[in-house]
Amino acid sequence: LQIAFEVVAPSIPGYGWSEQPKRTGFSQIACARVFRKLMERVGFKKFYLQGGDWGSLITSNLARLYPAQVFGLHLNVIPIMPGASLKATLFDIVGSFFPKLVFSAPRDHNHNMFGKMVAIIVESGYMHIQATKPDTVGTALNDSPIGLAAYILEKFSTWTNADYRALPDGGLTKKYTRDELLTIVMIYWLNGNIVQYLAVPTAHLSGMNEFFDRTPPEISATMYNLTHYTAAPDVGHFAAFEMPRQVAIDVFDFVNSLEH
Repeated sequence: LQIAFEVVAPSIPGYGWSEQPKRTGFSQIACARVFRKLMERVGFKKFYLQGGDWGSLITSNLARLYPAQVFGLHLNVIPIMPGASLKATLFDIVGSFFPKLVFSAPRDHNHNMFGKMVAIIVESGYMHIQATKPDTVGTALNDSPIGLAAYILEKFSTWTNADYRALPDGGLTKKYTRDELLTIVMIYWLNGNIVQYLAVPTAHLSGMNEFFDRTPPEISATMYNLTHYTAAPDVGHFAAFEMPRQVAIDVFDFVNSLEH
């Protein structure tokens, strides 16, 4: 089955080329509502979704709030946090001690919910600063292009592959070109803006180097209608940036499986 997509790729308000929200309390759920209205205004009453990082949370909420308008949901990060549901928590705990009893794939036999929580704490320092002291850090970053580049690009090292920490320049050019990385930094510099079960058919492209996620399909299936799962051996947090062709192929495969 040959499929052609019309791609709508909006910037999250406050990111990229989208201006910041005018009201306080603009959450991922509010963003999901905005994106749904956007899709309707450009002429799409029903559509497929793909998301990673914050996009995975926004698209998951959009599919959860408006399932009748979503054909399917493709994610490269499954946003299930510890305690999200009783069943997911039980899988998480038992799987941390007896992984072979819970998870079928050998890649998940080193599952460790406690290690995941530590990784989140270690890597989410920026989030606490931006949530509590945004003007302070924002003033510093908007005053220094080198500081802004260091602040942003550090994530493209560690979140792509934790082992890149030990490489010269954080191994940044192992997956990305300098021009690609500078383009991302320039967008921020020029703009100065630094649980329920989901019934919609869902796909998960799971990267081996994803430290925030690495959610085994058995856990994902407790909160998502997981109909398509792909294990990507050499992929980290920025899957669509690291391997755009493979992500696109997986999206096509997912949609084909639903359209047949």
